[in-house]
Amino acid sequence: MSRFVEILNNHEYELTVESFKQMLHEMTLRLEAGAGHIEMAFPYFVTKHAPVSGVRSLIDYQVTFIGEIRKASR
Repeated sequence: MSRFVEILNNHEYELTVESFKQMLHEMTLRLEAGAGHIEMAFPYFVTKHAPVSGVRSLIDYQVTFIGEIRKASR
């Protein structure tokens, strides 16, 4: 499990669709696996301004990334 945590730490500053794909690929290589599955769920906060008062506040969105990779068998 520590290799997986290390992979997560390598991508801690920016999570994008592309970095998530890279994380899946890295995981299968490091764990020497033919397939892998990662699920992540977290709140993501965006600053919004109220239309009338202009007051700033944080709106939270629940984000989920689910990915699976399978290497072709030969």
